[in-house]
Amino acid sequence: MIELIRRRDPHRPDRWKIYFGDVCIGDIGPRAGVPTTVDQLEWYCGFVPPAHRGVDAGGTAIDLHDARQKFEVAWRKLRTAFTDDDFAAYRYARAWTAWNRECGRTAASCRHKRRMAARDASAA
Repeated sequence: MIELIRRRDPHRPDRWKIYFGDVCIGDIGPRAGVPTTVDQLEWYCGFVPPAHRGVDAGGTAIDLHDARQKFEVAWRKLRTAFTDDDFAAYRYARAWTAWNRECGRTAASCRHKRRMAARDASAA
C-alpha cells in the first residue's frame, strides 16, 4: 500500500498537506480565532470528487501527534470508499486546471495548442 506523505503547504507554512501518492487527500493546521482553552488544530481527510458524495471526515485535535492519529484512523476507514476512478478524476481535474491557468497566461499559445490537438485527434 502507498504510504501517506506529509508536506508543508507552500502557501501557508503553518499547515501540512497530506498526500497519497500524487493526490492531496487532506490537511492538518491551526484553527483560526479559537480560544486557547480548546483544541488548537484541525484536520480534514478527503478530496474531490468523493467529498461531493459526502465521503470525507474532519475534526479537531490537541496537538500534531493527536491530529495525525485521528487523520490516519479516518483515512483507513475512508480509503475503501475511494475508487480508482475517483483518483483518475482528481488527476484529470488537476491537469485541466493547470492547462487552463497556462492558457490564461498565454492565450494565443493555447489557441494554437487547441488547433493542434483537434488536428491530431481527427488524424487518429
